[in-house]
Amino acid sequence: MKIQNRTTFFLFLAFALANLVDGITALFISDAESNPLYLLFGNFWLLMILKIVMVVAMGYYTWRNIYPTNFMYYLTIMILLLGTLLVGLGASSNIYGMMNPEVIEEGAEASVQEKVKGYSIFITVIYVIPVIFNIIIFLCYDLSYNKAIIDKEFFKKLKWWKL
Repeated sequence: MKIQNRTTFFLFLAFALANLVDGITALFISDAESNPLYLLFGNFWLLMILKIVMVVAMGYYTWRNIYPTNFMYYLTIMILLLGTLLVGLGASSNIYGMMNPEVIEEGAEASVQEKVKGYSIFITVIYVIPVIFNIIIFLCYDLSYNKAIIDKEFFKKLKWWKL
């Protein structure tokens, strides 16, 4: 069994590990859990099944290593990186809550609307804003990369470039 793309393979491993840690630590703070899917359904195991399906789907997609366009490959890497960051931060906040029971008590007392608002702000700042910027950056690159002249030899001739 040979790994075709080490970069996406290791990104996927980090993504899967972050989801595993987040799932396990969420068991300990279920009273203060603020995931909107958990708040909507009220079922922790449904949330875990959705996490497993998401990890398996991303695993299949990255293991297959076939992408229709460079943009889809870029999006896959972006989802794995930002998803790992987001879920990792969620897991770290769960661990913080486990170590500080007063935080869980405060979280348990918060209303569903307060939890959803806090989670939404967190997701927007950590995930949505970077995704929008990354998509705009890649689209600008994609529209212009064939018009750019890449000439490494030109810069080797410049004395100031060698500093």
